Amino acid sequence: MKTENIEIQTAKANIEKLSKHQVEDPALMALGNEHEICRLAGRIEQFLDILVRDYTSMAETFHTEGVTVLYNIVNELPELKAQLKCRKESRQLYAKLLK
Repeated sequence: MKTENIEIQTAKANIEKLSKHQVEDPALMALGNEHEICRLAGRIEQFLDILVRDYTSMAETFHTEGVTVLYNIVNELPELKAQLKCRKESRQLYAKLLK
């Protein structure tokens, strides 16, 4: 069984804590932020798996057919990483609001 990455584990722990918090706008926004962190971390994992598959396939084809099979692979990682970074910064702001 595949273990969850640290981002998803942390977000789920925060979701559990926030679920016990008094229902108010900052708590609900923080809860939504944690769910978005889970979603983004999952997308990053999925995209990395796709990259591994695609680059492995390209390497195998390169080995047999040469340089003519090399091509650029669409890379969403910088955008996903930036979104995740913003969400993690938001986590810190929500934590201060909810103290």
